[in-house]
Amino acid sequence: MSQNKVLKKNNSNTKHIISILSLSLIAILAYWQVAFNNNILTHDFLNCWLPWRYYLSQCIQNGIFPYWNPYLQLGYPIHADLQGPAWYIESLFFSMLTEQNPVSLQYLFVSYIALAGIGMYSLSFYLQKSKKVAWCIGLSYMLSGFFVAHSQHFYAIISAAWLPFIILNYLRLLQLGKLKYGIYTAVFLFFTITGGNHTFLFFTIYLFIPITIYFLFQSYKTSIASFWLMIKHLLITLFLTIAQVMVVIVVFIQVQPFISRLNGLDYESCAVFPFTWESFISFFQPFATTVEWDYYQTDPSMSNSYLGWFLLPFCLLFLFRKKTVLELVLAFFALFCLIMSFGDATPLYKWMFHFLPGINLFRFTSYFIFMFSFILLLLIGNTMSLIQEQFEKYSTLLINIFAFLGASLFFKVTTSFYESHFQAFTGQFFNLPLVERTLYGTRFDHIAFQGALQLILFILLVVIFLKRNQWLTYGFMFIMALDLIISVQLNVGNVCVGKESPKTLTKYLNSLPSDFPRPSDEPIVNFSEERGQKSGLYRNTAVYHKWVSEAYHNSFVFSGKTFLYSEKPELYQAIISNRLFYLSNAIFPVKEIDKKVAKEKLKLSVFFDSQDFIALSKNIVKCDSTIAG
Repeated sequence: MSQNKVLKKNNSNTKHIISILSLSLIAILAYWQVAFNNNILTHDFLNCWLPWRYYLSQCIQNGIFPYWNPYLQLGYPIHADLQGPAWYIESLFFSMLTEQNPVSLQYLFVSYIALAGIGMYSLSFYLQKSKKVAWCIGLSYMLSGFFVAHSQHFYAIISAAWLPFIILNYLRLLQLGKLKYGIYTAVFLFFTITGGNHTFLFFTIYLFIPITIYFLFQSYKTSIASFWLMIKHLLITLFLTIAQVMVVIVVFIQVQPFISRLNGLDYESCAVFPFTWESFISFFQPFATTVEWDYYQTDPSMSNSYLGWFLLPFCLLFLFRKKTVLELVLAFFALFCLIMSFGDATPLYKWMFHFLPGINLFRFTSYFIFMFSFILLLLIGNTMSLIQEQFEKYSTLLINIFAFLGASLFFKVTTSFYESHFQAFTGQFFNLPLVERTLYGTRFDHIAFQGALQLILFILLVVIFLKRNQWLTYGFMFIMALDLIISVQLNVGNVCVGKESPKTLTKYLNSLPSDFPRPSDEPIVNFSEERGQKSGLYRNTAVYHKWVSEAYHNSFVFSGKTFLYSEKPELYQAIISNRLFYLSNAIFPVKEIDKKVAKEKLKLSVFFDSQDFIALSKNIVKCDSTIAG
């Protein structure tokens, strides 16, 4: 290799490193309340992912593999609950190094935000070869509305972080024909299957199908040999993926008969929290979605899909330029996901619910908007790169689109200004704490406020274009970064962080037993969620105090427990009114439950299914009556 080539390669690598480091620093800056542990990540992050990972790490620290969690829902196989996650390499490795607590998990959260940006940067660069464009796409992805709105759904964040790496290596496998990329694809799939949200696994498979068909068709047109080589590589990749996740498949088969959720949900349960028509404002001013939640007719975590105002012109320009066949395939898939995200608002979701495998396993149709945004960003990146190469051809059209959107922004800000109490809002806004500030005012106040900031940035971009044209590229990147950071900061107090301090909560958790002491000898009903709600803890509190409890906040629950709770409440209350260990003075077959409805008759009774009852009744050991009570 010549010296010039070596220098060019080193220079290219240096630019890649600078891009990666800058994206990581911006992730820290945008989420500084989380990165510096000023505010705690809230809702499901605090109620689900923290207690599960806390328990996993305590098991590992005590030399125990976490097969079973005795403290929630009277005990359940946590290793089979992939939301745990007991089989995720990062979680296991992290647990070996230290305890997973609020402080350490918040560092981990920001790391995944940065990882998402780096992955998207790498994927976009592979598709269009411009580092600056790839940087913009990676930045938009990691600071998009999805991440700030779904910060409480930690396993969704993990899946979104790994997805660009999966798609990148899968495209390399199909285009370059090198098996090593199939191995990488299998490894990244293993990460998202064991540590992420399985909704995103189905999305990935759905995306694989049209991409694979396209490349197989192209390969077939080239030569039969290349076609069969691609088939071979795909089968090996599939085999490696299945081999890696075999433990997941085994535990799924074992628990599937006992967990009703794994048998699928009905349509009404799945078609909830869509991305509504009203939520479309989030593509322009996502700050509007932090108030008047009823207006958006969905959960506040499902109504933000912001990608940056300054990418909107390139989104429109994509419609006017010539497209490759692969881009058309991706565009149609993105459109399909967009319509699916509306849920009941169109008939498509209902049709697909009865047709697509796996649709009945996850809730929240608004998750489909994530895939729309993911693909849209890739197409925008390709469009931006094309404009870089052919600026003279597209400059007039691009300027006209920017002018149109700028005028529309001015009109929207002006009309919202008259609908708002802007002076009172701004006067109070800067004096409020983070969470109160986010929830203060009306949607018109919020549209006018964020729109005004965007308008200032737009004017700054116009000035750079007119006065310092040579700085336009870097000026655009800087202004785009400012817009996205501001958007995160305006929305971070909505469903992202709460008022509590993660350091204070960690200090409290450190005061609790780090081993597994003998459970207290009290009736199980005493160990309620309320008893453990201290220092900001709210759900699954028994995990921290090492109490055996019937309470839980989890979709992974035994169907038998659900049956008792909902259908046989008297028996359920009788069970939890006992201490953890007790001797029964009578056993009965399940078919006699309805006859034993009086609580006093159920107190020391145990019910078995018919087969077990027959076997046990032949070998009954009767205790002394003074002991049996």
